[in-house]
Amino acid sequence: MVLEKIYPSGWLENRPWSAFVLGFAYSVFGLFLALFLFPQEPSMVAVALTAILLIPTIDAIVQRGELNSATKESVGLGVLTVHRNMILAYLFAFLGVFTTFAIFSTVLPTLAAGHLFSSLLSVRYGSVGQAT
Repeated sequence: MVLEKIYPSGWLENRPWSAFVLGFAYSVFGLFLALFLFPQEPSMVAVALTAILLIPTIDAIVQRGELNSATKESVGLGVLTVHRNMILAYLFAFLGVFTTFAIFSTVLPTLAAGHLFSSLLSVRYGSVGQAT
């Protein structure tokens, strides 16, 4: 995608809060795009679009982490210290996506949130998987 060309992957590793903002922005974009493209059933499409948007960023972070681990010795818990920045960037990107979905599900009126997250809520309340 074009946005990965604007910022280097090392920038996200050194500033995990920027990964939070990036996850937030991608999920907002994914929600609106899913609502625009699939107005009848946007919930699962929004999750899929958000994941697709984050794939190049996460891939760049993982590749950079592999280069770092190839140059450093990591034994036992040293793996966590070597990959600390990569893990934090991934965690903050997840928290950005989670925050977006939490805000949209609580701030929107009940009818709008029910429509936007219909498939996700049906799994939560057990209206799917009725096989006997």
